[in-house]
Amino acid sequence: MIKSLLAMGLGASTALGASQFPAYVQDYSQRLGGAVDALQPIVEQFDASAFAAGLSRETALERYREAGDTFLAEQGQEAAETITRYEDLRAAKDALEQSGPFVRLVTFARTYDHDIASRAMDDFEPAVPATAEGAVHAGAGFVAGWALLLGIWKLVAMPFGRRRGPAADQA
Repeated sequence: MIKSLLAMGLGASTALGASQFPAYVQDYSQRLGGAVDALQPIVEQFDASAFAAGLSRETALERYREAGDTFLAEQGQEAAETITRYEDLRAAKDALEQSGPFVRLVTFARTYDHDIASRAMDDFEPAVPATAEGAVHAGAGFVAGWALLLGIWKLVAMPFGRRRGPAADQA
């Protein structure tokens, strides 16, 4: 009886936790989109300036590196890092937008950005899911919690299990 109540409680807790994933990923996606939107004009301006000078992006960045001036080299390095960050975040945003609701967990794990994820978590407020995706995550969380507790229970109970002796085998 106690085992079933504990398993039900843990199952309900993990169901509640897992059901929050779709809402959290939505918040994460919004922050990801905001970061992409903030970096896009910077990258576009850099590209436009390079193009106006008759240079490709790579050639312009190479000029910064070869300038022989520490300040310009650092500016070029910052520009290169900004462009790389923009491209990475844009690819992550596109991947999340293109993934279906039940593939989103895998896509999120594959394209996860720690800075954006932690800022999304700082502002995240749990919500009751009213979507099929939320219900499936809740169900999977319930099953995982239930199975986890039963597995732990068996491991803990194993050393205390009854051993059958020769007399018990004859009965």
